[in-house]
Amino acid sequence: MRPIFEQQLDLARSKEEIPLLDHAGGATRYGIDSLLYILGQRWAWVPAVARLRPVDWFLRRLYRLVSYNRRVIVANNTPAGAFDCAPPFHLFYRVLYLLLALAVGGGLLGWFAEKYFPPLLALAVLVGAMAILLPALRRPSPDAVHYLGIMATPLLVAGLLVLPALWWPLLAWPLAGLALVVGGSMVGRRWDSLIKSNR
Repeated sequence: MRPIFEQQLDLARSKEEIPLLDHAGGATRYGIDSLLYILGQRWAWVPAVARLRPVDWFLRRLYRLVSYNRRVIVANNTPAGAFDCAPPFHLFYRVLYLLLALAVGGGLLGWFAEKYFPPLLALAVLVGAMAILLPALRRPSPDAVHYLGIMATPLLVAGLLVLPALWWPLLAWPLAGLALVVGGSMVGRRWDSLIKSNR
C-alpha cells in the first residue's frame, strides 16, 4: 500500500504546481492556491483580493511563468536516483521568461553602462553580457532554449542589482561591483552545472 502522502498527491500535477499536503487527510492544494492558503493564515485579506478576477488571472499566469522556469532560474540538476520534480518544458512560458529576462536585465545594464561608463567600456560591458548567451548556438546543452534560460537569469539579476542607482547615483559603483560579483558567480555555477549535466 502506498504511503498516505502519495495517495493524496498527484505526482504529475505536483511537477507543475508545488503541492501543500494536509497531513490530517484533507484536500491537497496546488500552486497559487497553496500559496494563498498559507498567506491567508497570516493576512485574511490576501485570498479575498486574489479572488478578484483580474488579480486571479494575473497571479495564475505569473505563477506558471515562475513554475515552468524554476529549473532554469535556480539551475539545479536532479541527483542520480532521485525523484525528478522538474516541470515539463513549456515553450510559451520559456520564451516569455527569456524575453522578460533579456529585456529587463539587458535594458537595465544598458542604461547603467551608458550612464556611468565611458562609451568604449559601456560597449565592452554589453558585449560581454551578451556573449554569455552566444554559446547557445553550439554549447554543452543539447537544448539551446534551456541554455538561454539558464544564462539569462544572471543577466536579469545583475540588471536588477544596479536598478537602485536610478534613485541613488552615489551607490552606482558599489552596485556595479555587487552586480559583477553576483552575476559572475551565478554564471560560473551555471556553467559548471551545464557541463556536469552533459557528461
